[in-house]
Amino acid sequence: MITDLPEKIIKKRYEEELKKYWPYIVITVEQGEAFRDFHRNEHKHEMRSIRHHDALDFQEEIPFVQGYGNLVGRKSKARLEEEIARIEGVSRQAVHETLSSAVRLLREFVEG
Repeated sequence: MITDLPEKIIKKRYEEELKKYWPYIVITVEQGEAFRDFHRNEHKHEMRSIRHHDALDFQEEIPFVQGYGNLVGRKSKARLEEEIARIEGVSRQAVHETLSSAVRLLREFVEG
């Protein structure tokens, strides 16, 4: 429970209602704001990770990536990326970034 009221007053005014929530913790508004800010920040970083992490570990998926160009002829690149994203449970943008990075690294490896 987040409040500025002292615990004695809360118990006196809301004793019956509080029985449903026993045990409970009384914290100040400032502490509640700190908890809210913490959870908001954690959620922000979780969403950032979901949106931007590598969908595939391209180091382990080199045979797949090498075949990526051949598959594009059968399906559009976007549809293929959407299908991979659905299977992997990530965004299409994350799949696109991972595959683009893998293809670039493969080119650098082959050419240089």
